Amino acid sequence: MSVSLKWWLAGRRFATVSKGMLTALALTAAAGLTASPAPAASFDDVDETESVLLHDSEHMKLVAEPPAAAPPAAEMETGESSAAMMIAGCTDLTCTTGLSEGCVRASGQSCSCSECNDADGLINRIRSYHSGKMIDSDPLGLVQRLGRLHDKTGACWSGRADALILFRNSPNTRPLYTFNPDTSGVALDASQLESPATAGPRLQLFRKDQCGRIWEAGYLYSGQFVSQRTLPLASEGYLTAAPGIYGNDSPPINFLDTATARLAGSLQSAELNRRWCLGRNVQFLAGFRWFQWYESIAINDAYGLGTPNVGEDIYATNTTNNLTGGQIGLDALIWQHSATGFRTEGLVKAGAYANNVSQTSSYQQFDTGELIYANTVGATGYPATCSFVGEVGLTGVLPINRNWDFRFGYVGFWLDSIAQPSDQLSGQTLAQGEQVQGSTREAGLVVLQGVSLGLEGRW
Repeated sequence: MSVSLKWWLAGRRFATVSKGMLTALALTAAAGLTASPAPAASFDDVDETESVLLHDSEHMKLVAEPPAAAPPAAEMETGESSAAMMIAGCTDLTCTTGLSEGCVRASGQSCSCSECNDADGLINRIRSYHSGKMIDSDPLGLVQRLGRLHDKTGACWSGRADALILFRNSPNTRPLYTFNPDTSGVALDASQLESPATAGPRLQLFRKDQCGRIWEAGYLYSGQFVSQRTLPLASEGYLTAAPGIYGNDSPPINFLDTATARLAGSLQSAELNRRWCLGRNVQFLAGFRWFQWYESIAINDAYGLGTPNVGEDIYATNTTNNLTGGQIGLDALIWQHSATGFRTEGLVKAGAYANNVSQTSSYQQFDTGELIYANTVGATGYPATCSFVGEVGLTGVLPINRNWDFRFGYVGFWLDSIAQPSDQLSGQTLAQGEQVQGSTREAGLVVLQGVSLGLEGRW
């Protein structure tokens, strides 16, 4: 073998060994350790993300070497964490069924390290800074106490904050006004009240312990979804569509000059779920969820404009759907780019809910500017209606660093068998001289869909 070839091979070995040592030292320094370094991992191979759906072995992609020995139990009790153990000690982590038995490695040795891999996280950075004599001589502050508690429990916390930009569909078809004298032509229908996009927040918190058990809590709000339609002014150009509104003007008493309909709605939800792993990157979830869909409609019409006998009708209905029940779902990692860490995640949830419905309707009639009649009726749905709610999502996740991700994607909700105001315009009576009757009808369907933009952070 030539001398130049020997020097080239020696240089390659030196470069490889140096890169491995520098990598191991960097990982060791990040955790504030003085122990021997963990098996080296190339920074080119490190996935700088950490997700509820991903495991440490997928993040770090360590070389296939025997795992580092776990530190003595006494050392763990003092809160001294080991980055080598956290990174390499649980690559073959498995969990027993009993909660008290905890986690064991496939080799049979006990393993109390965390899968969330906080070696470079905020807690360990601060603990590393306050290591040695400083932490022994100074009283423990709140952050240090949280750091030790974090190390003992082995729990990983993840938080998400998203902005939901959603569109809503229009309500069921229900004619409100027709043309005069051609009553076959619909001038204004409830199905025309499709609202533009509106934004609202969504907050989620995840807790994952060292055995991979995950709890999830979440809250979202989206509103107001507002839509308004007004008929052009036309003297005696419109009629109230049959069968009338609350039994009024059927057949019509007055020809109308104009009319306006305004529909508004809002959604809020809170949930608590438990997650189980069905595979390396697929989770089954089940839990409790509460939805509230509030919606209102206001309809105004006017007649005799420009004359002394000007008149006006005002109709209003508010409906509230409080849905409580259980849901199940799947959350999966669909695809991940090995070089950049970019990934796509898919989510589907569905559940049956008891819907406690309430509605309030009112009617006011004005003549020559004076109130001549007003009445209100309310009703509740009893027993509670069984409603269905589903949620789907497809999200792209772009890692910013190991502790932060940018998230964007599609999200959709649909609520079936709910009460909507336009469905309450028939079936109840508020006409002058008639017996007042109220009712509820739960035959509505609301679909909300749009985009989500947000951040995920971990510690």
